[in-house]
Amino acid sequence: MCTGLPDLRDCRVVSGVAITMDSMTTNVEQALQALENAIGKLEAAIERRVDRETGSNDMQAEIQTLSADRAQLADRLDKATARIESHETVYREVSTRLVTAMETVSAVLQAEMEDA
Repeated sequence: MCTGLPDLRDCRVVSGVAITMDSMTTNVEQALQALENAIGKLEAAIERRVDRETGSNDMQAEIQTLSADRAQLADRLDKATARIESHETVYREVSTRLVTAMETVSAVLQAEMEDA
């Protein structure tokens, strides 16, 4: 399914669609960048609101809630990044093993053909 690509080790099939590790990494990087942008906008909104309503107990409670939400999002981002890195490592290892197995099978078949 990944024919025509320069290196089969960097090719994956996800939900029946052939993709490369580079495109997966790019998509993940784009998603992470979008999440970081959203967090930055959230922080800016919090700062603007604090500037408008300093001294309000309700506002302080809301800021604490938003800060907790932000911390939770940052933690989830860190965990997702770690999972992605782990998956990439596993994908590369499996790919390397598959290539080695295919080369071994090819060599055995070639030897059989030469002996025949």
